This record gives sequence, C-alpha cells and structure tokens, in this order.
Amino acid sequence: MASGSSRLEQAKCGAEEVMHIMLKNIDRSQERSENLDDLMDRANNLRNTSDIFRRTSVKVTQKTQPKTRKRKILLITIVVGVIALMLTVVGIALLSSGSSDSEKDTSDGALALTTTAPTKN
Repeated sequence: MASGSSRLEQAKCGAEEVMHIMLKNIDRSQERSENLDDLMDRANNLRNTSDIFRRTSVKVTQKTQPKTRKRKILLITIVVGVIALMLTVVGIALLSSGSSDSEKDTSDGALALTTTAPTKN
C-alpha cells in the first residue's frame, strides 16, 4: 500500500498544484477584466471629451466666420482701390504725356509748314 498511498499523495500534490495554477489564472482574469473596464471608461471619457471639443470648435468657427468674411471683403476692397488708384495715376500720366507729344507734333508741323518753300505755278 505504500505505492498506493504515495500515488495518492502525488495525485493530491498534483491536484493542489493544478488548483493553485487555476486560482492564479482566475486572479489574472479578474485583473484583466478590471483593466478592460478601466480602458472602456477611459475610451468613453475620451469620446465624450472629443464630442465636446467638436461642438465647441463648430461654435467658435460660426462666431468667427462673419469677422473673417468682413476682413476678406475689406482686404479685397483695399486691393481693388489701390489698383484703381494706380491705373488712374498711370492714365493721367499717359494723357499728360500724350498731350505734350501732340503739342510737339503741332509745333513741329508748324515749323515744317513755315520752312517749306512755296511752289511756283
């Protein structure tokens, strides 16, 4: 019976070892479950925070859009005004230089008329 009792002792030791391993596995499983729950809570908090951020950014964009639009219109108006002013100045300069040229042509023509000799008939 010594062999029977030693086999029984070995089986008990093996069962205790298996039980110890199973308890460790159960503890680890519970820890993982707690970690997953914590991770789910963090994910939900992040989702809520991102929704709040999105709503806030939409509100800010809606509030600043009219100001941005007004600034763009003002900038375009200034640029068009400057271009119009530049064209006006250039036009006036061209007209004044053009009238000076026509006066010179007239005076040159007058000189040309006075310097030509009359023809005999």
